[in-house]
Amino acid sequence: MLYQIIITNLMKNLSIIYNKIDLFCKDSEILNDKINIINLVVEELVTNIISYGYNDDLTHEIIVNLEIENDLLHIKIIDDGLEFNPIDSKDADVNSEIGIRQVGGLGIHLVKNLTESLSYVRENYKNIISTCIKIK
Repeated sequence: MLYQIIITNLMKNLSIIYNKIDLFCKDSEILNDKINIINLVVEELVTNIISYGYNDDLTHEIIVNLEIENDLLHIKIIDDGLEFNPIDSKDADVNSEIGIRQVGGLGIHLVKNLTESLSYVRENYKNIISTCIKIK
């Protein structure tokens, strides 16, 4: 069954996502350690959309779809922001000293490493990021 969360592009709306993910996961009997990973992945992706996805001050809708299939939680995030493929983003430098690392990219690095897959398409002027997390 598809579970959908819709917010507008304001950082304060991240709390709505956390609350709804928590309810969904508890109803689906997903363990707390997996809930933390799910929240982190969705937070990183949605934060990037809100922070960098728009070059106007208008209200935009961000849709987060959750669906369980076997032992995987499929997550799809849809927005009408600027075209951005996170898969093409430069990998974060996690090996050099913190003081000399370039800023940015760590969130996408975490997403890539915490998920089973990550894909991106641009359709009808919308970014669609899909990922899945093993929940069992």
